[in-house]
Amino acid sequence: MDISPDRIQDQLSRILDSPKFRASKRLSRFLSFVVDQSQKGDSDRIKQYTIAVEVLGYGDDFDPQSDPIVRIQARRLRRALDNYYDTLGASDPIRIDIPKGAYVPIFVKIGSTPFRIKPQAPEKHLLSPQYTVTKPSLMKPASIAVLPFVFQGDNQQEAYLADALTEALTVGLAKFEGLGVIASQSTMQFKGVESSVDEMAKALGVCFLLTGSVRKMDDALRVLAQLTDARDESLLWGESMDRDISSTGIFAALDNISRRIIVNAGDEHGVILHQLIPEILDKPLRDLNIHEASLLYHHYNTTVGIEKHKRIRRVLEHAVDINPEYALGWGQLAAVYGDVYSLDYGGLDNPLERALFCAKKAIALNSRSQESHANLALIRFLLKQHRAAIEEAEKAIPLNPNSAYVVSFCGWIIGLSCDLEQGRRIIDEMDNYKPNSPGWLRLVAFLYHLDKRDYDQALHEARRFRMPDELAWDPICRAVAAGLLGKTKVAAASYNELVNKFPIVAQNVEDTIRLYLHFEHWVEALLKGLEKARLASFEVLEPEIKHNLGSE
Repeated sequence: MDISPDRIQDQLSRILDSPKFRASKRLSRFLSFVVDQSQKGDSDRIKQYTIAVEVLGYGDDFDPQSDPIVRIQARRLRRALDNYYDTLGASDPIRIDIPKGAYVPIFVKIGSTPFRIKPQAPEKHLLSPQYTVTKPSLMKPASIAVLPFVFQGDNQQEAYLADALTEALTVGLAKFEGLGVIASQSTMQFKGVESSVDEMAKALGVCFLLTGSVRKMDDALRVLAQLTDARDESLLWGESMDRDISSTGIFAALDNISRRIIVNAGDEHGVILHQLIPEILDKPLRDLNIHEASLLYHHYNTTVGIEKHKRIRRVLEHAVDINPEYALGWGQLAAVYGDVYSLDYGGLDNPLERALFCAKKAIALNSRSQESHANLALIRFLLKQHRAAIEEAEKAIPLNPNSAYVVSFCGWIIGLSCDLEQGRRIIDEMDNYKPNSPGWLRLVAFLYHLDKRDYDQALHEARRFRMPDELAWDPICRAVAAGLLGKTKVAAASYNELVNKFPIVAQNVEDTIRLYLHFEHWVEALLKGLEKARLASFEVLEPEIKHNLGSE
């Protein structure tokens, strides 16, 4: 498939403008030279001697047989290109590769077969037509551009509000590790320009577009935001947000609105995840890229279950195997290994030791990986290192305060580490922006109300788990709260549900409780409630047995 010289030059400029290449003039000159010669049709000039003399500054007496400098620089260039396409260039439309054993570049339109410009003279190092690029699938599937929001107010001096919101959304979304976000410098070309969704998405190389408008009249501010799947131009999410700025001020209102948009669009359990998951859920392991692996991990967190755990463990182990420097994958694998211990899935020796290794490796690779810090906090908690768990969770939160899931997860760890007040406050604050977080996060609020002996509210929180088929904690908490309230039928039904759906857990429920509840007064309260629920099940069951016997 032909790729125009202009598009190749545009891609070259993108790469050369990245931090790695800006910091290395030698790599930049090397790449520019081979691409330029290839485009001119002079691929026969791309040889060790020519590169050494014209690019690296060696004299005419350079001997490629005795000096390996060109081969060394070529290896560095290949690594730099791989790193670029693994990170900043993951959503780029064209890939430039320097195959091993040759210096003539190939050009790949993502999703197509490789293309190279033919040399005027034979080139003995040319690859065979069967050559395929091994890493184009590293492109982030969750790629998004925030197009300039349109100002619709009467006073054009306030048009800066739309630009400020656009910048805030771009910066906020860029903090999500699994999201590829186009810089605002690139999207500003579409300000005031009428273009179709398809044209803009293709020009920017993204799957999703966030658009909107800002209107201000006196003390009223209205923002309309829309998230579109550019692949089929379907509207995924939209909301009109009105704020009275007479008391809060304009910037506080914009902060509140931008946070709501960012959480709904970018969160690990947000709109984009729900759109992409059906497309990759049944993909064979060999076809998944590392970013899709991370998306599947977030989906696993909403459903759990032993079969889903086996699948995500294989997926993440494969992801870090093919890319050992993928920090997010190591951090997520730490949590998956933690689940082997805490959910008693089995099949792995020393799961917490392995989990601790993975979490530390993730942070060593990327100290600003929020998920990795949060998952290290989880492992510290499971090891009953509660102070260290709280400290790690508190490090994670400011790395991306708009990640509703990760921030709430950190609140959950803080709460279970014996600071229920702070943990509940964190979770409830994020619930204001995104109320459909995974139900198991409600365990902190359940314990908070149990501590207060407000059993009605505890039962309310237990019912918000919404995971009766996946987690024994769902019927456990309902049985406890209903048992302590004296609601016989509810307690009996919940206890029987526990016994029937999770018979192994029911046989020794105290062990399950102690995996997550490390403080004796919580354990005693739950065991007391469960005992009342167990007795209630006999009270309900006995009359039914007598009735059935009588009818016979």
